[in-house]
Amino acid sequence: MGRTLRFGIATIAVGLLLDVAAHDLGSAAVGDGFAASEHLAHLVVLIGMVVVLAGAIVGGLSTAGRISRPEGSPPDAIR
Repeated sequence: MGRTLRFGIATIAVGLLLDVAAHDLGSAAVGDGFAASEHLAHLVVLIGMVVVLAGAIVGGLSTAGRISRPEGSPPDAIR
């Protein structure tokens, strides 16, 4: 698992903790909508999701180019 993927997962976890804290603390809502702290928590989770997606794409692209051995070749072949 790459560093980008781990960072994204940690960001999502922090955002979820912020979201739980924002909902449990019962912060005053702005108008009829969400409070600013809830918006911030959701934004942190969204950023974490984007980072995880980017890490998965980059990780998949980097491993797609590596072929360990040709198709049908025995693993113990002398090359």
